[in-house]
Amino acid sequence: MLREAIHALKYDSQIAVCEPLSRLMADEFFRVYPGLQIDLVVPVPIHKSRFLERGFNQASELGKRFAKSVGIPFSDTVLRKWRKTPDQVGLLEHERTTNVQGSFAVCQAAHLTGKKILLIDDVFTTGSTLSEAARILRQGGASSVHAYALARSV
Repeated sequence: MLREAIHALKYDSQIAVCEPLSRLMADEFFRVYPGLQIDLVVPVPIHKSRFLERGFNQASELGKRFAKSVGIPFSDTVLRKWRKTPDQVGLLEHERTTNVQGSFAVCQAAHLTGKKILLIDDVFTTGSTLSEAARILRQGGASSVHAYALARSV
């Protein structure tokens, strides 16, 4: 059911599924990360061309609802995907890593300095996207970056 809900969100623009999915994420967060202190929730960005095609960023939609539920500030403006990359779907692990290298940039470093960031995405497959985004956030001044995804692809 989770796979169907994620596909409905990403490929059928069913944004309404964000509400129950983000509640699921919020309900599990403190079990997954007991005692973790977070200063800012940041979604994995998509390239502007993908945003224009889809009309929204699924990680951002999940992230803002999740952040509101758990009472942590949210920003979808500190990290952007400046380089368009081919879809990760169907790529091998090493191809995924190479595909996303250098595709993210920090936009508002002052908002990151010394902050503990929770990086949100919809699906964790190999971790290549989350790892690259986290690396850029740390380079941009974040003191730590933790990743949290709605689902894991197996």
